[in-house]
Amino acid sequence: LFLSLALACGACSSVSISSDYDPDVDFSRGFASYAWLPDGELKDTGVADALTDKLLREAIDTEMAAKGFTRAGAAPDFFVGYHAAVEQKLATRPSSSAGFVVGSHGRVGTTFGVSSADEVYLYDQGTLVLDFLAADTKALVWRGTASRSVYPANTREERLARAREAV
Repeated sequence: LFLSLALACGACSSVSISSDYDPDVDFSRGFASYAWLPDGELKDTGVADALTDKLLREAIDTEMAAKGFTRAGAAPDFFVGYHAAVEQKLATRPSSSAGFVVGSHGRVGTTFGVSSADEVYLYDQGTLVLDFLAADTKALVWRGTASRSVYPANTREERLARAREAV
């Protein structure tokens, strides 16, 4: 079940997805209900404001429900926690140009030139790490990571759609 969550996101071509899990855990038994890791036990999420935290939790809850997991009020099978970060990255892309000139300063003739160079640019990469912890021991049993280029979204709906794509 847990792997299906990661595999379902694999169809999102613009999102880089990876996951890891504890091979000693039998996910086919007893992993149907979850609860959020209590705030006091969650280290820094990396999210600076309450609105973004609420949006990410909403996206995670929606995707968990779509995968058949139930959010439990008490006695969950496992806990969920997340961490998020945005980091500036440097990248290059090929850039080329070509030109053709006929005549110059009263002279007759032709010139043709081609130049090629890599263009360097900065972009923001967002990363969402989703952790599942066993309810009884709070040991990490599954971790999924999603990364992609992020751009400012104009509306809450756009930000929610991007968050759901990462989950």
